[in-house]
Amino acid sequence: MKIREIIDKIDEQHLFVPAFQRENMNKDKIKKLYEKVVYKEQFEPHVVYAKYHPPLSDEEIFESRLDKLTRAIHAKDFSEEYDFMYDSVLDKKDRDNGISPMRQEYIDKYTKKRENLGVKALSESGMVDANLPGGSSSFDMSLTEAKHFLINLDEN
Repeated sequence: MKIREIIDKIDEQHLFVPAFQRENMNKDKIKKLYEKVVYKEQFEPHVVYAKYHPPLSDEEIFESRLDKLTRAIHAKDFSEEYDFMYDSVLDKKDRDNGISPMRQEYIDKYTKKRENLGVKALSESGMVDANLPGGSSSFDMSLTEAKHFLINLDEN
């Protein structure tokens, strides 16, 4: 691959220069290096490492969008499944002992919502437990919603 092609690939974002080299090898330096090579001038050797990212196929683009949309829908619709991320040290100890540190009103609210949607209940500690009986997976529900949205979007 010629240096000019490398520069074009960087501009098209098909090649990326790793963070540890960005400060030392910006586009201007690469272009100056290219000019020196073309005009056979003396130049300092530079290490240029780039990872080639070929353009994504339509299926890969769809899967990437589906993944991002599913995660966004899940975080919005089932935020109670992420409550543990904000636990203090004491809250974590409670959860580890099977106790939810959340207020009972909040637990009742999300439990009723999950029942109405036909989604599995959370454990006593307020965590997702695949071994609990009944209902479907909240993530599967979010995935289905994301698929319907993207398919309808592509059709319009």
